[in-house]
Amino acid sequence: ALIARDIYGDYKLYEQLCAFNGITNCNTIEVGQAVKLPTLAQIKTAATAAPAATATKAATPVATVAPSTATTTTTTAKPVATTVVVATPAAVTSTGTVSGTSPVTTTGTTTSTAGASTGTGTIIDVAVANGAFKTLIAALQATGLENTLKGRGPFTVFAPTDAAFARLPAGALQQLMANPSGQLTDIVRYHVIPSKLMAADLSNGLQATTVQGKPVKFEVSGNTIKINGAQIITKDIQASNGVIHVIENVIIPPAE
Repeated sequence: ALIARDIYGDYKLYEQLCAFNGITNCNTIEVGQAVKLPTLAQIKTAATAAPAATATKAATPVATVAPSTATTTTTTAKPVATTVVVATPAAVTSTGTVSGTSPVTTTGTTTSTAGASTGTGTIIDVAVANGAFKTLIAALQATGLENTLKGRGPFTVFAPTDAAFARLPAGALQQLMANPSGQLTDIVRYHVIPSKLMAADLSNGLQATTVQGKPVKFEVSGNTIKINGAQIITKDIQASNGVIHVIENVIIPPAE
C-alpha cells in the first residue's frame, strides 16, 4: 500500500500493483525480489485484464519506494524497513520517445549517456549547494520527492530557479505550497525523468515520460534547447545519481 501511495498517490492501487507483478501476498516482499512499477495507465489496464491479488493486513510497512515509471526496482535490505531503489535507466525508442523499461539506446541523432562522469553529491546535495533552488528544494521536501532524488537513480531534473517560481501568477506558489499533496506534487514530478539524459541526448521532437506519468517534449535548434517551451539556461550539472538542467520557467503538466 505504501508503494502504491508513494508512486501513484493512491494506496488503494496496491492490489493492481500486486496483480501486475503476479504477487499473491502483497504484504510479503522477499530480499532480492524484483518489483516492476508500471505507469498509471498500465496499472489501470492490468486491473481490468486480471483479478487483483488478495492481500492480508500488514502490521509493519515493508518498503519505501523511489518513484519511477515502469522501472524495475530491487530490495536491498532485510524484509522489514527494506529500501527499494530505482536501478534501470529509461530508453530512447525508434519513434523518438523515452520510455521506462530498458537501458538507454542510441537512435538517430540521440547518443547514449553510458560512461558519463558523475559528481560527488546527489542531485539534492548539488541543488542545495548551488543556492539558486531554494523554492524547488522546499517543494521537493513538501511533496516527499526529496528522498527519492537522494536515492540511487539515475534521474534527470529540469530545475526551475527561484526566479522562475517567482514568475508564477501572484499567489499561485503560496496556494500550491498550502496543499503539497495536490497539484504541487504533479508539478514537481513533471520536472523529473527517471533516467539520465545529457544535453547531447536531446533531439528536436524527442518526448520523454516524466515521473508524474505524462511526457515532456524537447525543441532543439543549434545550442538552444527547450522543454515544453521553457529554455534550458544551464546544461549538464552532474551529480552522483543523475544530472540537472536549469530551466527559465516552471513547466505545468497538461490537464487530463
